[in-house]
Amino acid sequence: MENIQNQNSQNTEKIEINEADLSHQAADLYNDLMEIFRYRPRQLDWNMPENMNQVLEKIRKTFPAYSMVAKAQRIARSVQALRLVGEKLDFVRLKYVCYGLASGLDWEGRRLIDDEKLIVLILKTIEKRCNDKRRWKVCLEGLFKCIKKVANPNFTQSESSLKNAKMIKSFIAKYKSNIQ
Repeated sequence: MENIQNQNSQNTEKIEINEADLSHQAADLYNDLMEIFRYRPRQLDWNMPENMNQVLEKIRKTFPAYSMVAKAQRIARSVQALRLVGEKLDFVRLKYVCYGLASGLDWEGRRLIDDEKLIVLILKTIEKRCNDKRRWKVCLEGLFKCIKKVANPNFTQSESSLKNAKMIKSFIAKYKSNIQ
């Protein structure tokens, strides 16, 4: 049994992982992640998005069903929070709402893209919450993916979804300069 020690970025806390206790998938993931970070400095900065993206991609590939359920749950919780707090919604939840606009949210298949009042609220919230280019980019990417999904021939389009997609498209056109 090999014990592996990792230190967090402040070098104050040691985490011991017993490889024998890990499931096969977790052990493979662990080895993949160790390979990614092998030649990188020990103290990684959170401002290294390319490294974080690699790590998250490995996790998604190793545990695909878990990540899909978790993402759907995060979107549903974020939509619920939007309905409760409106424009005061925090950025992380706003991001999930943007990416989940065209997704079915419950067993009835309701979608945000069909609700004009919520779309208007989301767009107002984006205007208030996105105070830097990175946040604008994330929200506009989510909105753009929504429009692409609505335009897909396999998407069940309604009059309201098409109308709201046009509104979102105009919003993107108006604010795309915020990310350039």
